Amino acid sequence: MKISLRTLSLSLGLMLIAASVSAEKNAKQENEKNKTDYASNVTIVRDEWGVPHIYGKTDPDVAYGLAWVSCEDNFPIVQETFLSAKGLMGIHKGKDGAIIDFFHHAIGTEKLIDEKFLTYSPEFIEYLEGYAAGLNDYAEMFEEKVLLKKLFPLDARDISRAYFVSLAFNSNVHKKIQDIVEGKFDMNEAAGSNAMAYSSTITDDGLTYLCINPHQPMEGHFSWYEAHLVSEEGLDIIGALFPGGTSIYLGTNRHLGWAHTSNNINSVDVYRLEMHPKNKLMYQFDDEWLALEERPVKLNVKLKKWMFKLPVKKSTYWSVHGPVIKSKSGDFFALRYPALMEVRAPEQWYRMNKATNFYEFKEALKMNAMPKYTITYADKNDNIFFIDNGMVPVRDTSMDWCGVLPGNTSQTVWNEWYPVDLLPQIHNPECGYVYNMNNTFAEATCSDWNIPSVYPDNMGFIKHNTNRSERFIELINQYPVLSFEDMKTIKFDKELPQSSAFISSMQNLFELDESLYPEVADILRLVKSWDKKATADSKPASVMLPMLEYIFKIKKYGSSVFGEGMYVDDEMYVDALRYTKDYLLKYFGTIEVPLAEMQRIRRGALDLPMPGFPDVLAAAYSKPAKDGRFVGWIGDSYTMFVAYDKNGPVRIESLHPYGTSSNPDSPHFNDQMSLYSKQQTKTLTMDKATIFKNAKKIYHPNNVPYAEKDAL
Repeated sequence: MKISLRTLSLSLGLMLIAASVSAEKNAKQENEKNKTDYASNVTIVRDEWGVPHIYGKTDPDVAYGLAWVSCEDNFPIVQETFLSAKGLMGIHKGKDGAIIDFFHHAIGTEKLIDEKFLTYSPEFIEYLEGYAAGLNDYAEMFEEKVLLKKLFPLDARDISRAYFVSLAFNSNVHKKIQDIVEGKFDMNEAAGSNAMAYSSTITDDGLTYLCINPHQPMEGHFSWYEAHLVSEEGLDIIGALFPGGTSIYLGTNRHLGWAHTSNNINSVDVYRLEMHPKNKLMYQFDDEWLALEERPVKLNVKLKKWMFKLPVKKSTYWSVHGPVIKSKSGDFFALRYPALMEVRAPEQWYRMNKATNFYEFKEALKMNAMPKYTITYADKNDNIFFIDNGMVPVRDTSMDWCGVLPGNTSQTVWNEWYPVDLLPQIHNPECGYVYNMNNTFAEATCSDWNIPSVYPDNMGFIKHNTNRSERFIELINQYPVLSFEDMKTIKFDKELPQSSAFISSMQNLFELDESLYPEVADILRLVKSWDKKATADSKPASVMLPMLEYIFKIKKYGSSVFGEGMYVDDEMYVDALRYTKDYLLKYFGTIEVPLAEMQRIRRGALDLPMPGFPDVLAAAYSKPAKDGRFVGWIGDSYTMFVAYDKNGPVRIESLHPYGTSSNPDSPHFNDQMSLYSKQQTKTLTMDKATIFKNAKKIYHPNNVPYAEKDAL
């Protein structure tokens, strides 16, 4: 019998394919057999608000459960977090996504994580592996919900990459890169948040209080997700994190709690490189000419019109300083910031989650791996504490570090940052309170106990107060003794201070002579009648929203204006009043519109009054919608109040602007909005028996059957 070479070749090919499929199947079966059975060790309890209480035998079990519930509630957002970390956003979102992929590549994410991954402890690597397994199992079970099949499976390094990219964004590295590309160099702006801690010396019930109140976007990647993590290895903490986070970022455990506020530390330096006049990609450094390391990248951009991927070739570079970006004009600029050298921020949060006393918490802080964020702290032993925390480079104080630095000298290259013990901080002031509202650390408590301002300017600490911090001082001075309800009243206050840089800078508006401007005399009188309160019935406050929107847009002002003040001449104020009058008449038919009608919070079918105002303690930042209303997008994005006795938290209340889930089909998509609109809170508990007794749903992940014995 004759067998042709073609037939033989085909037969061998089929045999090889069959062998490959069989080997792949066997490998998959072997992986399944060796895979840790996290799901059976995890029990998820959902309360009436959908908040997940996650119980596991080990910490990695809990990490698995956290990943699972995060996917249940926010799977599209969680996926985009890791698409960014793997440089796949261009395939998912086209041109806008490719910009994020370029950023991911420019800061050297892949190489740096590979180099520094083993600086994590083995214990924390196991924790990340548990989290990655939860993501992968959910994606495998709900394959139809996966945005891009290339994303999965994820591993522990991918989780670390996601943190690296996110923390670079939070350090404003992306703004520096944008400034280089666009040929400008703007200063960073501090975002808003509130934090307060009170010792038993000034509380009416002898308890220690903590108020946690970050101001973040209310939706998206940097919105807050609430969860409770409990293991048999000592993890027991409730609070909030961003979707895709592996630990609680702010909240309370059985012993202590903390809040973060954004600070403006100067951690990112920009260098102009002196390039060789003839030799391409050579730059001067001291007495040498060094070669830039070119790092080409192929950005895959999804083109929706034709539904195919377009590869776009770009290059980034690397120098002794760090990443290098080429500007439109052909100049080369380098970036240097501490988070390029330290990747353990997620482990630091994990250690903070597990701390059982002030000493252990300080030891976690001494990892010094968190790029920024102040910390306001309280615990069951009646400690209160504030630190203006972050990775602040130790720079040569004889040099001017403002603006763009010369890249041709080692004098501008720093290699270490200040240890935690040398950062501005205060522990247990006698007056019994510490606070931060994105203001200067020099006013973090009462005047007799404030931190001396003896730190070099190049550290970049905020030097001004905000309207919120000024108003806090006005209020706290009214309370020689404070109740839990008083703490809430202060937090939900909607009044600007009687005097601040912002209010003072607007004085010429309030002094305008309406007889000189008859066409806006009526709306000017309304503005002059403003008592600086943003109550629901305030009509002047409704005038201020579109007026400030108009001025900020023309002057290109940002949020720093609320702390530093602004300059607007009489003519522009009159123009803004004309615009605002036309705006109100167009959309409302009157200039007298109550704030509750003007400013709204919307999600799904719900459309409710949104309390608050820019830079008041009940912060609210809103944007004009098509119907003329201003709809909130940043503000009290999460609020938690805690009271501690010597045994731990005895009272926990919290509030989310929308709800636990970002899924429109979930009953928890907007079920907290009514509370938010009324500035009310929900009660939380860490007591296991109560949680199980009042549970709305109890289950294991991954369709593992749940039995009553599992709760024991």
